[in-house]
Amino acid sequence: MITSRTFTRIFFSFMTFLVLLASASAQPILNVQVSDQKAGSLLVFPYYTSKAQDRRDTRITISNPGAQGVAVHVFLMDGSNCSQADQFLCLTPNASIAFKASDLDPEVTGWVLAVAVNPNDGRPVAANTLIGNAYVIDGDYVGNYGAESFWATGDPSTVVGANAGAWGTATLKFNGGAGAGGYDMLPTQFAVEVQSISDSVGQRIVTVGMVGDLTAGSPTGAGQVGIGQLYNGNEKPFGSFTRILNEGCQASVILSGSVPRVPLGMGNLIPPGHVGTMKFFIGGGVGLFMTSKTLGNRWSGIRNLHKLSVMEKTLTIPIFTPAC
Repeated sequence: MITSRTFTRIFFSFMTFLVLLASASAQPILNVQVSDQKAGSLLVFPYYTSKAQDRRDTRITISNPGAQGVAVHVFLMDGSNCSQADQFLCLTPNASIAFKASDLDPEVTGWVLAVAVNPNDGRPVAANTLIGNAYVIDGDYVGNYGAESFWATGDPSTVVGANAGAWGTATLKFNGGAGAGGYDMLPTQFAVEVQSISDSVGQRIVTVGMVGDLTAGSPTGAGQVGIGQLYNGNEKPFGSFTRILNEGCQASVILSGSVPRVPLGMGNLIPPGHVGTMKFFIGGGVGLFMTSKTLGNRWSGIRNLHKLSVMEKTLTIPIFTPAC
């Protein structure tokens, strides 16, 4: 028999859950500026991989369709431990460069951060002429996606301890260009359309975290924050779920009958022949949705996650004179 005190506790716990869920549902959809369809001063490629034994590889292209040359500091981030390898690219007006992960960072799965910098001292600058794309061959995950682009205004960073030719750090300001300048604000909420798991096996979400400090090897933001939501295409039934993306600089999850854990299970909430929509928050970054060709699935490929809301965040990177 449930005592009145126990019943009251259960009731208030349930009501708290409903309030949190309603709060998450009530978040307004913003006019997010980050896009894979524009030029910018900072590019993010959320996924690359290279595995020689399985013939997995990624070809990354970065272009400068602008009228001025630009130096680019490219960071190759290992998704398993958040360590970085970096190099400089120097692009003349209208130049492009393509490289394979197998040549530049073999046997690694991760993501790429490319920042326009001053060719004299490596400080981040507002260039806004960079575009890019990646073609991924990763087993049954095959497709092309555009790099997410961040526009910059004014001085997009705060620089510490760096004169011309000296090492230092720069803190990138994702503040929408407020004050002295900065980059587009960092996405924190996403939506993605999903197929029934009965129709498409191996649907995968990948996120990257762009908050914190690259120089300390500890960028975060890829992990899910709060309660996620899953809607059948007809709006009903509906389910909520807790964290399916772990914290770090890169996170990945494959949808299945038990992931995410929702009422009725994924296979029943979105039955065969139906589609649905997932909504969730992360600490700050961007991401992809990858649909596998497993079992002959006709509707496969790779696309960027839809961005619903943003916040002001910062990311610290090392700077030094480009070798151009």
